[in-house]
Amino acid sequence: MGPEDLTPRHGGRTAEPLPIAGPLPIPGPPPIPEPLPIPGPPPIAGRPRTSGPVG
Repeated sequence: MGPEDLTPRHGGRTAEPLPIAGPLPIPGPPPIPEPLPIPGPPPIAGRPRTSGPVG
């Protein structure tokens, strides 16, 4: 067996090269979410806040 047996010459087909894929599209920067509204200071009530500890 010589190297000529490895060459596809009898109706053989050489492996076609794979198609080179183009560059992937570079995604743009992600959308910047709008900043959350900064809550102002809580209104000062004349009575103790109900959310706080009772005492």
